[in-house]
Amino acid sequence: MAYLVDKRELSRVFNISERTLTEHLKAGLPFVTAPEKRGQSYQFDTGDVFRWLVEREIAKRLPAGNESLDPQRERAALDNARRREIELRLQEREGVLIPADRVEETWLRLVHTFRSRMLVLPSKVAPLVAAEFDAAKISGMIESLIHEALAELAESDVEPFQPTEEHEPPMEMEAADGIH
Repeated sequence: MAYLVDKRELSRVFNISERTLTEHLKAGLPFVTAPEKRGQSYQFDTGDVFRWLVEREIAKRLPAGNESLDPQRERAALDNARRREIELRLQEREGVLIPADRVEETWLRLVHTFRSRMLVLPSKVAPLVAAEFDAAKISGMIESLIHEALAELAESDVEPFQPTEEHEPPMEMEAADGIH
């Protein structure tokens, strides 16, 4: 059963602004009758509009150009993805790339060391400056201790990245011939 509605009613039924409906009309939204003179409105069949909106959403989710999946193209895309993965793993093994978790682990260790050194500074500085009244000397002492902490951080033993078994790339790349 067809329910005929005007543009304003259609806007309420589908919760779409009238402006968007105007854009949809330009894109092919089906209508039963067009206005013949000013003041009249389009008449729409709600069933036809519903089908058109659903088909439009489905078309958005299809591959580009709405063509069906091409097994040869999909196989090539899979081979390219595998090749890229192997290249990345080789770069890891050569030390060109380092896994993010290893970088994070190293940074956390360095920040922890620096934090520890900074938290020790007040107890080191207090006895040195307790009897000192010269601001320049106090500043120099604090600066010296800060430089000492930074030097210790710079000399921290950060081991170079060594790939583990889990980071080793496979030696051969399987072709994607098994895809149908």
